[in-house]
Amino acid sequence: MASAREKRLAVLTRIISPIRFCLVLFVFVPLVLGSLVHRIKIGNPPASEEYAYMPIEEVCFTTEDGLMLSGWFVPENNSDSTVLICHGLGANKGNFVEFVNLFLGRGYNSLIFDFRGHGDSDGHTCTFGLFETADVRAAVDWLKQQRPEQSKHVFGLGSSMGAMALVRTAASDQRIEAVVLDSCFVSAAALARQHLGRIPIVGPAYGSLLLLSISVHAGASIWDLNAGDAIAQISPRPVLLIHGQDDFVIPPANLSILYNAAAEPKDKWLGPGPHSNIMTTDFEGYQARVLEFFKRTLATTSERPVQMARPHESL
Repeated sequence: MASAREKRLAVLTRIISPIRFCLVLFVFVPLVLGSLVHRIKIGNPPASEEYAYMPIEEVCFTTEDGLMLSGWFVPENNSDSTVLICHGLGANKGNFVEFVNLFLGRGYNSLIFDFRGHGDSDGHTCTFGLFETADVRAAVDWLKQQRPEQSKHVFGLGSSMGAMALVRTAASDQRIEAVVLDSCFVSAAALARQHLGRIPIVGPAYGSLLLLSISVHAGASIWDLNAGDAIAQISPRPVLLIHGQDDFVIPPANLSILYNAAAEPKDKWLGPGPHSNIMTTDFEGYQARVLEFFKRTLATTSERPVQMARPHESL
């Protein structure tokens, strides 16, 4: 017969696993998500031979809610068109500078900047594209005010979180004449369903709990992150959607959903590579598609009436 001590150990063994499971699900995971919202910033690398050849002008500008953002403006001789480059979560302008190479010597100025809570910019809170719309808008304001002759035409290229911030800004700011959305997710709610929806009953409920946790940390409803609603408002300005066929973070199904939500003119490319790395996997293919997209936009811009930015959305 088992002793009383052995019986107690058996009972403890049976309850430890579910307790551990609950701790991971309801304590550890929300804490990890909180660390993504309240970020430890990774600074830009010091001057590097990687981009020493670029004619970089260090700039800064302020958002409507008072944060200073750090950027690099890279001019192109005799160009009146600027591409605004919006990096992804956890990145910065330094480790996204390869995107500038897409346009260097190709007839386009570039402006790449650190989002709030990233790189050398102010703040420590990241909202995955929600408050970051103010950062994109501040960048466009700076271009129009400080580089008007070089930014008669402003285009946007955003990756992942940067794509979400860009499309949400472009929906209400028609100064952005065309957008390239790389590895964009449809919405926070849809992404939670895509990853957790396969777990019956518990999965959707847990997804809602995680979104609630992020919203509490961010101080705003993460359910408001919806690229599907925003992309439908961009027409007649063109949209190019790019996604990696090996993307596990944001499944390629997001490409099809966003493409169907967008009105004409629109285009899409399901390219090679993992999340937010299609450009590094096939640089020449990526560059050719993006440059051709902007070239077509410039050819048709004069046919569309000039429209001003809509009133700013509140944060």
